[in-house]
Amino acid sequence: MGSGTVSLSAAPDVLRSALADLLTQQPSHQAARLAGQQADTPGTAFFCGYQAAMRCLVPALPADLWAAFCISERGLRSLSAMQTHYLDGHLYGGKSHVMLAGQGLDRLYVVALDEQQRLVCVQVDATASGLRAEAPGKAQSFLPEVPHFPVTFDGVAVSALISTDAHRQLNRPFRYWEDVHVALAMAGWMNARTEAAALAAAADELAAAYASQPGGYGLPALDRLESLLQRLDQAAAGLTAEDNKHWQRDRMLLVLGQPLRQRIRAGLSAPSP
Repeated sequence: MGSGTVSLSAAPDVLRSALADLLTQQPSHQAARLAGQQADTPGTAFFCGYQAAMRCLVPALPADLWAAFCISERGLRSLSAMQTHYLDGHLYGGKSHVMLAGQGLDRLYVVALDEQQRLVCVQVDATASGLRAEAPGKAQSFLPEVPHFPVTFDGVAVSALISTDAHRQLNRPFRYWEDVHVALAMAGWMNARTEAAALAAAADELAAAYASQPGGYGLPALDRLESLLQRLDQAAAGLTAEDNKHWQRDRMLLVLGQPLRQRIRAGLSAPSP
C-alpha cells in the first residue's frame, strides 16, 4: 500500500484491518513505521504508532483490537493521590484523557489504586456497564483525528488484572515505547512524502537502538530519538502546503514530551553513587 491509503477519520475499518496485518507480520516498531508510510495524516500515523506501542504494554493484545493506556487524571500531581480505585474486582473513578473512548476503542488498560494502595493496572472492556465517555471540555488543538475524552467508571467489572506494580512495570517503560513507536510512525509518514534520505537513515538508527534495548530508555536510544525528531522538522521543508499545515499543527505532540525526555536524560547521565 502507498502513502495516504489508510485513514483513521475517513475509513477506520480499512485502517483496523491494515494495521492488524502489520502487527501480525512485523515487530511492533517496524509495524509502526510501515503503517506511518500508509497514513493519510500525522494524526493517523500517531494513532498507528500508539497502537503498536500498546503491544509492548500488553503483548497478548489481539492485533485487531484498539486499546488505550489510561493514567491521566485532571489535576493529578502524584500517582499516590490517584482518585481511580480498584475495589473487589470493580473500577471506580475516572480518567481525563482516553483516546477514541466511545468512538472505536475496544479496551482500556487503567492504572488505579487498590485496597493496599498499590498502583495496579486492570483491563476493562470499552462497552462495559458503568463505563461512560463524556464530552471534552474543549476541542484539541492538534491530532483532531484522535479525539480524547474524559471517562468515568462506576463499578465497572474488571476483566483482567494486568500488573500489581503498574508504575515500574508499565508506566515508566511505556513512555519509551510510545516515544519510539510514534516517532517511527511519523518518520514513515514524512518519508512517504519527501525525498529525505537523512530522515530514513535516522529512523533506521532509532529502530536499531530500540531493537537492541527494547525494555526502556538508554542514552543511545534517547540520542537517536532526538536526532530523528530534528530530521523530521528539517524534512518538513519538502512537504506540500497542505501536508505541512497538518505537520505544523500535529508536531506539537512531539514537543510536549521534551521536558520529560530532558529529565530522563539527566537521570541516565548522572554518575552512579
